[in-house]
Amino acid sequence: IEGDTVALRQGALDLGGIVKGWTVDLAIALIAESYPNSFVNAGGDLRCIGSEEDADGWMVGLDDPEGNPAWKGAMRGAVATSSARKRRWQAAGGQVAHHLIDPRTGLPAQGFDQVSVWAERCWEAEVWAKAVLIGGQAGVEACQEAGHALLSFPPAGERPFESERRG
Repeated sequence: IEGDTVALRQGALDLGGIVKGWTVDLAIALIAESYPNSFVNAGGDLRCIGSEEDADGWMVGLDDPEGNPAWKGAMRGAVATSSARKRRWQAAGGQVAHHLIDPRTGLPAQGFDQVSVWAERCWEAEVWAKAVLIGGQAGVEACQEAGHALLSFPPAGERPFESERRG
């Protein structure tokens, strides 16, 4: 890292998730003045302002990795979900691999199958969802210290974790 420049020594940087979250934020900013009660959902990364009729925010439901309802409630702000259950394949050694790579090992991240994070802005929720999914328990702690609520699902058979939601 040199000033505002970051150079990678090896590998690649995939900004697809953060760009999707940022695009949701831009969409809300563009329509906010004309539509103060708005909800934008781009493939599970969402942001809302105002509220729907007769609710304190927008009613949202999140599913677990199996597609079953896991959380439901009124919300404002943004939520983003990152999942290791998508874009999977069988590696040459027979193990299952996925697209979320842990930069510490260069291998698919281990620890969580899916993570959802609430934040004020969608790009921020997206970054934290990836950081927790890749960073494991240390990511959970950092996310909570930064003031974000989260819902994480470890591999099948283990109990999910939900932190106290704020706002």
